[in-house]
Order: sequence, then C-alpha cells, then structure tokens
Amino acid sequence: LQTATRSLFSSVHANRRTVTFREASSMMTPELAKWCEHEAVFRHWFALYVEALAKLGIHPTQRKRPRDKRLIEIIRRLDAWPLARALSRGEIIAGLHLGGRRMEQLLAAELGLTPHGYLDRRRLESARHFVVRSDVPLKQVAHELGFRHASHFTKWFRRHTGAAPSAFRQAQESGAA
Repeated sequence: LQTATRSLFSSVHANRRTVTFREASSMMTPELAKWCEHEAVFRHWFALYVEALAKLGIHPTQRKRPRDKRLIEIIRRLDAWPLARALSRGEIIAGLHLGGRRMEQLLAAELGLTPHGYLDRRRLESARHFVVRSDVPLKQVAHELGFRHASHFTKWFRRHTGAAPSAFRQAQESGAA
C-alpha cells in the first residue's frame, strides 16, 4: 500500500516531495489523457487500500437507504435548505403529513441528528470548504453561512474544529493539518 501510495503521489504531483492540502484538493482540469492516467493510478491504489482493509478485518458496509419516503424527502429538503436562512420546521414538513416531533424522531432514528444538527453539520462542511479552498474573506464566509457577526462564526468554528478559521486556513495552507 505504501508503494502504491507513493506511485499515486508521484503520478499526480510529478517530482514534488510535498504539497499543501489546498494544492492537493484544488480542482484541476488536465487534458483527457493525463486525467485518465491519474484515474487509473488512483483506482489501482484504491483497490490495494480496500484489500489492505480486508486483511485487517475491516469490511465496508453499504449504507442502507431510509425506508420511509417522508424521511428521504426531509433529507432532500434539508440538503437544499439555504444555510444562511433560519430553519423553518413547517416548511420542511409541508405536505408530508407528519408533525415536527415525528420529523425529529425519524431523523434521530436514522441519522442520530436533529434537523438543526443536520444543518449544523452541513454548515461545518461548507465552512471548512470555504476556509480551506478559497480566499473568500472570513467575514463573507460568516455571512454566507448565516452568522450575523464574524466573531460569532469564529467562536462557532473554534468550538467545532478546535481552531479559529484563520488558524485553520493557515494550517491547511502550510500543510500542517
């Protein structure tokens, strides 16, 4: 696996010894032949990775889809909900013939989250993405994620990640995390 990982790295990053997270995760659009080569090397590495996990007794499990069609629709609506907007339980459950409490029970049983917890998780994923993969000012990131003040965003981000957004961004740029 280690040999395959080195091969994958050198195939994607040529003769470089290190790359930052930002560089590694940036979207690149190489010509088709180069993209196919990278894809083939990655697939080979991934097959070895899965094989190594199997040797350790770790087997992937398929996540089962929720059986309740209302829950599927609730999740779809939560995924589409604008992060800068306050959650309206009434809008989420409109037309689904269930109450707010039942919606919370369905989500808790399936995902272990409340509707607010689900949105908070989405917000954190978006925050990490904005902080690491863009040069958008943190004040603008805070506003786009629904925080009135950048200081509220910083406090919230630190509580969830253990670092202030600016420190998190710097650590990712330097490759420390």
